[in-house]
Amino acid sequence: MPLMLFLLVLIIFQVFFQGISEASDFVDRATGIDQTFNLGNSERHYAEGFHRKETYGILPDKRPENQWLFSKSIGAAVTYDDNLFQTRTDPKDDLIYAYSVPLSLSRKTENTNLAFAYSALYANYTENHKQNTLSHRTSQGWTYKKNRLDFSISNSFTPGTKVATGDRSELNVNEDGLVTTIQDSLGTNIKYKVSPKTSVGFSLGYSYFFLPIKKNSDNATISSSSTKTISMAPTLYYAWTPKTTLHATYGFSTVDYFKRTNTSDNFSSQSTEFTVGGNGRLTSKMTFDLDTGFSTTTYRNKDITPSRGFVLKGAIHRKLTPKIPITASY
Repeated sequence: MPLMLFLLVLIIFQVFFQGISEASDFVDRATGIDQTFNLGNSERHYAEGFHRKETYGILPDKRPENQWLFSKSIGAAVTYDDNLFQTRTDPKDDLIYAYSVPLSLSRKTENTNLAFAYSALYANYTENHKQNTLSHRTSQGWTYKKNRLDFSISNSFTPGTKVATGDRSELNVNEDGLVTTIQDSLGTNIKYKVSPKTSVGFSLGYSYFFLPIKKNSDNATISSSSTKTISMAPTLYYAWTPKTTLHATYGFSTVDYFKRTNTSDNFSSQSTEFTVGGNGRLTSKMTFDLDTGFSTTTYRNKDITPSRGFVLKGAIHRKLTPKIPITASY
């Protein structure tokens, strides 16, 4: 798995950190590492999501009710990749700067919140300038909270993003070749507080990733790797102590390579993952998150041996100063 060093630029205009989140996510899309066949992607997002949550927390919502609010921000992220094109030989590294300008329009009531957002995102490659790309993302979301019930639904659409391709998707194209993708994701979450200490949750997601068929340097047809992914996960939460919450999650997902060639069809799969863990506060300045369990993936092509493995993900977050946090993850 390539070395990915990720730095957040903690400069935000207005009290609104979506800009950093957008920019860091865009690094994934610009380099192509957010594709479903990358095994390290979920672990990386686990750590980054935890870092953002612990750094910023839940900002107090001081917006007036029944009024539309317009927000704007600027975000930036820096990524160093020691094997940009994911090749097995002669790897090339690069330093990638990503910038985002998110705009949002929202309206809240006593129990609901409706939001629309647009982001312009630009990735600048220090050495491989042909990979530079400008992208756009639109998103919509609605939340409902009342008494013991929390419900949310959101959609994100990213048209016409150019990404680098390489061995990670079995594409074997030269480094100058870019492909234009279309990505769309829809997700919903529901959480209900059964008792003062116990809550149950359920998430359901659908994502669409279109990567067109290309020719490699030998003019041979290569896999498109376009996917449709459906995922669902029920979760049980238990407040063990005032500072520690335990949880258990059973996740299921299916990945369908819908524009299939003989190569890409092999990777259509079904996966299950069961994890237990906890999160909480160790000290006034230190928090933790830990998940452990096991996962299984079976493939539509019976010639591929199912994969089974042990899952261990953890992160510790500490505020060095009121403005400088650090997160270590595994």
